[in-house]
Amino acid sequence: MAATNQPMIQLKDVSKIYDNGTVGLKDINLNIDKGEFVVVVGLSGAGKSTLLRSINRLQDVSKGDILIDGKSITSAKGKDLREIRRDIGMIFQSFNLVKRSSVLRNVLTGRVAYYPTWKTTFNLFTKEDKQKAYEALQRVDLADKVYTRADQLSGGQQQRVAIARVLTQNPKIILADEPTASLDPQTSRRVMHDLKMLNEEYGMTVVANLHSVELAKEFGDRVIGVRAGQIVYDGKLLKPCLTISTMAETARKGKKMPKSKEQHLAELPKKKFKIMNLVWVVIMVLGLFLSVNVTNTHISVLFNNFSQFTDIFVQMCHPDWGYAATAVPLLIETIKMAILGTVIGSAIAFVYSLLIARNIVKNKAVTGILRVIMNIVRTIPDLLLGAIFVAIVGIGPVAGVLALSVFTFGVVVKLFYEAIETIDPGPIEALTAVGANKLQIIHFAVMPQIITYFISYVLYAFEINVRASTVLGYIGAGGIGLYLQQTLQVFDYAKTGLIILIIIVVVVLIDYVSTKSREALMK
Repeated sequence: MAATNQPMIQLKDVSKIYDNGTVGLKDINLNIDKGEFVVVVGLSGAGKSTLLRSINRLQDVSKGDILIDGKSITSAKGKDLREIRRDIGMIFQSFNLVKRSSVLRNVLTGRVAYYPTWKTTFNLFTKEDKQKAYEALQRVDLADKVYTRADQLSGGQQQRVAIARVLTQNPKIILADEPTASLDPQTSRRVMHDLKMLNEEYGMTVVANLHSVELAKEFGDRVIGVRAGQIVYDGKLLKPCLTISTMAETARKGKKMPKSKEQHLAELPKKKFKIMNLVWVVIMVLGLFLSVNVTNTHISVLFNNFSQFTDIFVQMCHPDWGYAATAVPLLIETIKMAILGTVIGSAIAFVYSLLIARNIVKNKAVTGILRVIMNIVRTIPDLLLGAIFVAIVGIGPVAGVLALSVFTFGVVVKLFYEAIETIDPGPIEALTAVGANKLQIIHFAVMPQIITYFISYVLYAFEINVRASTVLGYIGAGGIGLYLQQTLQVFDYAKTGLIILIIIVVVVLIDYVSTKSREALMK
């Protein structure tokens, strides 16, 4: 019998080196006790997924040993390996559901390791296990989707089906590989709450990979920071300012660490692979050579004129404060352009999104045509839009407002209609049943579910438009950009420096306020 103080998961000198020499894990020693909720954080490519996939041996390690409740999974084979894995539930970043199967069938796959092959071949699950699967769906609020096909669910719902599958499996350990990576903030928090429920109510040990330090602080009992295949932090996140980077610095200051690889990709046959590489190298070198000769571009020009750059930079660092009386009103005009463009474009995008959302408008021909128009509009860059409207209405802020309006429409409509299509259809059906018309359904059933998303997308578009409106002035579309161009043309770099300074201050301030507002909306 295992000792009571025995770790649930134990890694001893574990390393993983891929076939191409990339270090995935390096000398990992780690103990995780029963009932802990451990969050592993790190940048992309740090080795988080390699660590998790090694625990249940989806990824074989190159060196060391991994013990699960005192049993070595590293050396286990055949039936012994399957029995150990039966005690380890896995939640994948991409859900890994059978999309054409029902929700119930997907959840029942968590029980297949408890059955002989012939029974699972004929779907001979017991009544008790079917009830267990249904109860798991109730715990994640998906009981009404029990016979729905998985591909008809939203991303958040599919991830909750994956959690129900793990709950039905009844493991000792849950490994969650980036469970919130493809989800919006609200759905991410819901998924984390479900994992916390499994941890607290069922005593399951949870190890979850996350990019978000905020979610790690909120849900994790213990946080492990990983960088370049090594553990650089192990403990609790106590400081609000602590980030993935600062965790790494607590262990290794100033030392640059190599980038690790999350997953080994199968190589093409060597001969073909090398030939193709050689062809691409030749094409790239030839293209670079032709580009340099045609454009007469030489990097030496930059270094030869570096002293000129230094002079310009020094002059910009001594801004002409007397020019503030001229620059500030121009900056206000720029912000007004951004506000007007955002409001007009977002208002049109709101109505248009309702027309192309297929859970609102059932006519596929209408939604298809409108989506084609939307995609055409989205392909036009903002500078080209500005040039077009300058040609139509002339130089001035009106052209800038029109360009930003169209640009905002393209940004918001894409995000918003996708959000509309993921809303809960239950309220729509309820309103339809009482005889409400289409506008009443939108007002009472759709609007309450989507308004926070819409405001969030509008604020995001406004952030982009503040930056874009400063550039549109270069083509005569109003705002401070025109005067920024003029000061550069007359070599008045002190005034240029002032304009750049106030633009930076305003943009940083707006970004901060907008970010905080969006965070508050999504709580």
